[in-house]
Formats: sequence, structure tokens, C-alpha cells
Amino acid sequence: SRQQQGSAVTVVAGNQGRSQLYARQGWMLEDESTLKLSVQSRNGGASRQVADGSRGEDSFHNATLDLRYDRDISAAEGLTIWAGALHSRVGDMWYSDIAPTPMGGVSIRPLNLEQAMDSLTLMGRYHWLTPGGVESSVLGSVSSSAVDMLPYFSENRYTVDVEYQGRYAWGAHDVLWGINFHATGDDIDTPSPNYLSLSQSRFTQRNTGVFLHDDWTLVPDTWKLGLGARWDGTNRGGSALSPNASLL
Repeated sequence: SRQQQGSAVTVVAGNQGRSQLYARQGWMLEDESTLKLSVQSRNGGASRQVADGSRGEDSFHNATLDLRYDRDISAAEGLTIWAGALHSRVGDMWYSDIAPTPMGGVSIRPLNLEQAMDSLTLMGRYHWLTPGGVESSVLGSVSSSAVDMLPYFSENRYTVDVEYQGRYAWGAHDVLWGINFHATGDDIDTPSPNYLSLSQSRFTQRNTGVFLHDDWTLVPDTWKLGLGARWDGTNRGGSALSPNASLL
């Protein structure tokens, strides 16, 4: 947000039924803090059918809201908080409605439906440098989303992420290490089982990972050896160890 101070507005419009609006405002606060707020909207009119000139069902409307706060606590510490929201609507037409005909056959009729998507996300990151030269950062985020394609499909999902990463360089070594936890769960509803049916409508997946990596300079500006490994454990699929090595 420090590089996006002041105001900015962009408006786009055309004769094909498309329009776009972007607006941003940045503020310089006290205590070495900056704040940025931006909104964006995209809209599109329905396409015109080639066969008869009528309007289709594929109009769309998207809107996003973005808020970011940055604070330089000291030369070795910093804090970032970000929040975002998304709202989307788009139409569609499916030729998949099978219906009998008077002559005993079947016909495929169009179905008009609207896909709706909404999401909210909150994220925070704190990084610091210890007197001993260890760079560290902690990041956490939580998000909630919903997707509806009624009356055929509906999903509500949440996601949580927590991560720590450290770095320390000495001599010819540049070492990275970290640990993360990721959890995501969904609740899916299929009101019309003729199109889609799920045997398990609710599920939560959790994953924990740990990694260690060293970039070892063998010959300055010529040869570098990378050695590392990552371990992941999840409630679906068990655990896995992934070693890696590279020579550059």
C-alpha cells in the first residue's frame, strides 16, 4: 500500500455492452502506517444470438473490494493485514432438459440458470528479524466462500491457513525452514440428483507440513548445491516425505 498512495479512477465502456470501473484511494497514516482501499466492478451484457438476433443468457456482473494495511513497526519488524470480498453473477444456458415429444420421442430443451459466487477473506502477516540474524514470518488467513448453481448445485466452503517460515544465512549456507497447517471443509448440496449426486456431501481435509532447505554455495558465483526435504501429513492419504536436491 505504500506504493499506491493518492487517488486513481479508471472507467471503461464500449458499444459491446461491456463496462468496467476501478477506483483506489491510499492514505499515509501516522506511525509509519499506510492504508489502501480499492473497488472494482466488471459488467457484461448478454450476447446476441446469431440464429434469431435474440439476447442470450450469458450476462455477467463481478465486483471486488480490497483493503490493505501496512505498518513498519521498526526497521526489523512489519505487519500487513489484508481483507477482500468478491461478488459474482453470471448467466448460462444448458441444452440438457430432456422432455418427451407427442410422437413418442424425446427432445432437448434449454435450461436457463445463474451461477452465483461470493467470498470473504482475511489475512495477516507479521515478520521480524532477530538480533542474531534470523528472519521470521508468521502468516494466517481465513476465508469463506459460497457457489450456487441452483437448483443443481450449491457449495459452502471455509479455508484456514497458518504458516511460519524462518531463514538464516551464514558463511556459504542459506537455510530456510518452516511449518504450515491447512484446513478446508465444504458442505455441498445437490437438490437435483438427476444431474449430479455426491455420496459424501460434507468433508474436511487437514494438512500439516514441515520443510527444511539449504542453498549451499560451493564456489561463489559458479556452483550452488540445494538440499532439502518436506514432510506432509493429511487425514486423507496419510503422510509423505519429499526429499529434493539440485545443483546449479
